[in-house]
Amino acid sequence: MDFPRPGTFAMYLALVCAAPAAAPQPRVSPAALGHITDEVLNALLPEHGSVSGVPVAQRKIVFDFQRTMAAFARVGTPAASFRDLHVRRPVELGAKDLLDDCSQEGGADRPCTRLGSRVYTWIDPVSVTDSQLVVRAYFSWPDRGEVLRKQGVIPRTGLAFLVGFAAEVYFVRASTGEWKFSKIGTTAVS
Repeated sequence: MDFPRPGTFAMYLALVCAAPAAAPQPRVSPAALGHITDEVLNALLPEHGSVSGVPVAQRKIVFDFQRTMAAFARVGTPAASFRDLHVRRPVELGAKDLLDDCSQEGGADRPCTRLGSRVYTWIDPVSVTDSQLVVRAYFSWPDRGEVLRKQGVIPRTGLAFLVGFAAEVYFVRASTGEWKFSKIGTTAVS
């Protein structure tokens, strides 16, 4: 039977009992997440753009901060308040339950009144390495039909079909450590 060399157990014990190494820095800090949120919104939902023929500025954006933070917690982003993100784009905070009375099939029984005319969005990390970050952003909004757009009125009630898309957005880490927008990847329309 072979025994370990004398002192081997003591070295092992010293390594195990030594003070823990500093925790690795999060790959996506709250401030970086705020920057990423701005870049995603600017790339996929520009302020001067439109969805279903209605200007984004008229619709307003509802950002699901809690859902986004829960997703980014999986990649080491520490808990933070929305204020800690320093998001520059004007957004309202909201949650997934805004979609509870919405349907892709439309219908009077699912008028999407809680969401109204706004665009609901949240961001999910797909992959993070030291040099690249890929996120998937989800966008949903009620489409209330061509007639209403032509009248220039965006009602909060009435027949609505929940539509939207999800898109992957790529970022690369600059030498400064900041995540820089790289490109838009796969997009799926719903």
